[in-house]
Amino acid sequence: GDFGGDFAGGFDDTNNDSNNDTGNNDQNNDGFGSNNDGPNNNSPNNEPEEPFIPEPEEVFNFLAPQPSRNYVFVANSDLDTVAKIDADTLEITSIEVGDNPTVVRTWKETNVAVVLNEGSSDVSIIHADPLRDDVVTLPIREGFNQIVMAPGGRHALAYLNYAAIEDGEEEIGRFQDVNLIRLVNGDEAVFNVAVGFRVLEIEFDDDGERAFVVTEDGISIIDMENVDDDINAQPVPVTDDPLEDALAVDREVEITGDGRLALVRSSVLEGLNVISLDGQGQLVQVTLDGIPTDLDIYPDSTSALAVVKNARQVVTLDLADVVEDPETVNVIDVPEGPLGLAALDVTSGTALLYSTATVEPRITRLDINTGDQTTWDIRKGLAGVHLSPDASRAVLFHVKGDAPRTDNESDVFIAQSWAYSVLDTRSGFVKLQTAPTEPGEFVFTDDSQTMFVILNDPANGVRQVDRINLQSFRVDPIVLGSPPEHIGILPSSDTPRVYVSQEHPVGRMTFITIEDGDAKTVTGYELNSRID
Repeated sequence: GDFGGDFAGGFDDTNNDSNNDTGNNDQNNDGFGSNNDGPNNNSPNNEPEEPFIPEPEEVFNFLAPQPSRNYVFVANSDLDTVAKIDADTLEITSIEVGDNPTVVRTWKETNVAVVLNEGSSDVSIIHADPLRDDVVTLPIREGFNQIVMAPGGRHALAYLNYAAIEDGEEEIGRFQDVNLIRLVNGDEAVFNVAVGFRVLEIEFDDDGERAFVVTEDGISIIDMENVDDDINAQPVPVTDDPLEDALAVDREVEITGDGRLALVRSSVLEGLNVISLDGQGQLVQVTLDGIPTDLDIYPDSTSALAVVKNARQVVTLDLADVVEDPETVNVIDVPEGPLGLAALDVTSGTALLYSTATVEPRITRLDINTGDQTTWDIRKGLAGVHLSPDASRAVLFHVKGDAPRTDNESDVFIAQSWAYSVLDTRSGFVKLQTAPTEPGEFVFTDDSQTMFVILNDPANGVRQVDRINLQSFRVDPIVLGSPPEHIGILPSSDTPRVYVSQEHPVGRMTFITIEDGDAKTVTGYELNSRID
């Protein structure tokens, strides 16, 4: 996947294990996790020394609005329309689509949008243009509630995300179907693909040519450019135990960007499974000294990093020869400090090590090449860590209600407050910022100079966006007229801005100039309203 500076995320307490429209989102370590005394290498007679405790990671919500190259698209379910907002002029165009549009997907380098119309069980493909918007609507299977867009914007996949079904909603039994949607102008089409049982997530290779549908019983591979009819994509197993219950264990599946390998960690495996996705799906096991709690693949697909919490180790793998030589690993002992998750900085060859399973107010910088480690005090326990695009800064999201450091009034206040911190990853200098509510979605600018984060608590009148200067560490709150819902970077624009959609009866979006924080608001997507 390609987040870059357009990366926007936010905390979500639900076990949403799908919703992966970027191709790089992992299975998230809080999905179906449990305190599991899982067997060693799937053997029922050899238990690990300590029980496996998963390391929760936030699940992200990447719903509308969605930016394309020149526009921002927002679905209006009540009016069966999509609002197209010009990124430069802020002009609004209303585009009619199918019944009850719910999900819009775009690709940042094109002006194509695909819209899931749940009420009419079809998709509307929009080819946007300043003079005319061409719309092609095609039927899909009934009951789908999610779409993901492939890199390059030539294909999308629609499917049923079971984790998103709310209580009381009817379940349509599309357990093993996805629809491949071809988005090419003049050659639009929909094909049905039979896959493994129940889709957990969908990833793509970097070129956007192959899709990897992760299911309970393996990975179904779709060569999207060569599909011209309905097909079946029988899954490649990701474990040598055909009876392993994917929903009962903490399982994470990562695909290399070149689409060559899949790596799998699981709470019932003391090591990693590596599956070749070219050819016969060969599976080998990389034996480690414990159950990994985190797994990351380098963006260039050359290496992988795993955290083995109970063994106090960080392990790196050379992926070039891992299938032929699975025993060759580089082990780094981490005798002190928090351990469970890692934020990987490939530019400097370092990783930030931390834990969300404990409230330990520390973070460790590990030099992967030398093994050198430096641990820094960060004053509060962690809920998540995110690196800026150039990795020179990390934004740390903290838990609320951890134990105060002292009985001092200010320490008690900090412990009882939501907060986030900005960390200089080179020097260890950290600035703690208390917040009036739990931080929500956020976005970094491409140049790593600025970050924006949503703070929304309607019950207490909190509706703001914090603008964070990542160089000076200055924080400026921007108060909004309505509760904020989603935030993102505007596409191609004369003036760099972010957009913040808000909860409002007729639709409201605020555009904030990155350089100076100046805000303009559009109210009434469907009413041709004014710019405030």
